[in-house]
Amino acid sequence: MRLRAALTKFIKELENLNYPETTIRGYATDIKQFIEFLQDFNVEDISTVSPKHAELFIERLESENYAPRSISRKINALKLFDNFLYGQGLINDHFANELKHPEQEQRELRILSSDELAKLREVVVNDLKYRAIIETLLQTGMGISELAGLTIDDVVLVPGPKFGEVHIRNRTGQRVVPINNAMEKVLEEYLEIRPESESRALFVTKNGKPLLERNIRRKLKEYFKKAGINNVMVNDLRNTFIANQLMKGVSIGRVAYLVGYKNISSLNKFVKALGDKIKTPDYGVIEEV
Repeated sequence: MRLRAALTKFIKELENLNYPETTIRGYATDIKQFIEFLQDFNVEDISTVSPKHAELFIERLESENYAPRSISRKINALKLFDNFLYGQGLINDHFANELKHPEQEQRELRILSSDELAKLREVVVNDLKYRAIIETLLQTGMGISELAGLTIDDVVLVPGPKFGEVHIRNRTGQRVVPINNAMEKVLEEYLEIRPESESRALFVTKNGKPLLERNIRRKLKEYFKKAGINNVMVNDLRNTFIANQLMKGVSIGRVAYLVGYKNISSLNKFVKALGDKIKTPDYGVIEEV
């Protein structure tokens, strides 16, 4: 069976089992990424996928600086897909059962300084698409996979002084985050030059195809290097948003909602690291980074 046909069959099974729509979408995204990776090896039939292919896929993710948590999530998706295919008799041998989850090492919290942010913005000044991508990450605190999954319909821009909003969907549900002036301005400029496309994806290539998460990561890594910013990962833009909101007086509960944390205890490391830099909560709108 062809890979994409197998994925379609898998998604149908998840729907029959009443998995949440956002969970199904997340699994589909992770497995599609694996299928795209397999194209490098001219693998088109599910029966020819081997454990080595799965191992190389994880190695690729590690080389592209995916966070251990993201890699673990993708491993879970592959294992579930693998077990489904084996149970259906579509493959004779497992290809993902032996994958090991990466250790969740406690990396020191990295928050970009105002000088580093200025340098990053400077190196993308002539790249309107990545200016918009960086501001979207910095001004909403969304994750990179959430950004890659955004559609034009998820973004509501409101003329005048009122705030627009962006609808962020992930495996656990949907949240609505206000769009501040910095993000709204650059998104308006980007949408004016966005290539014509049949896709509803917000960020697309020059050919109008949805911009893939791995390509976004790779390009951001290049810009970090060009800006002279060391020891930084894409997720640190999210960390920077969180830290700035807390330091400007946005309540912990509000920040947890904005970034999609179900439990405010997830922000404990920020509270500990920032200490008395955290201001008394002001329940107003989110602040620009």
